[in-house]
Amino acid sequence: MTDTEYNRLFNEQAEVGILIAGPGAIATLAFALFVIMYSTQFGAAVEIVNWIYLGMTLRVVSWPMGYILNAKGMRNMFFLTEFVKT
Repeated sequence: MTDTEYNRLFNEQAEVGILIAGPGAIATLAFALFVIMYSTQFGAAVEIVNWIYLGMTLRVVSWPMGYILNAKGMRNMFFLTEFVKT
C-alpha cells in the first residue's frame, strides 16, 4: 500500500470512530455535568470530567494510527506509542 492509501484509511477510520463515539461521549459529558451540578458535593469533579472527555476524544482519533503502524509491520513503534499513551 502507498502512503496515500494509508492516509485515506486513517481518515476513514478516524471519521467512523468519531461518528460512533461522539454522540455517546457528548451524552456522557452532558449527563455527568447535570449530575455534578445537581449535587454541590461533586463540584470538584467538573475538571476531572473535562480531562476524561479530552482523553477519550484523543484516544478515538489515535486508534487508527496504531492499526496503521501494525499494518506497516512497525511493531516496536506501536508498542512504544501504546506504552506512552498509558
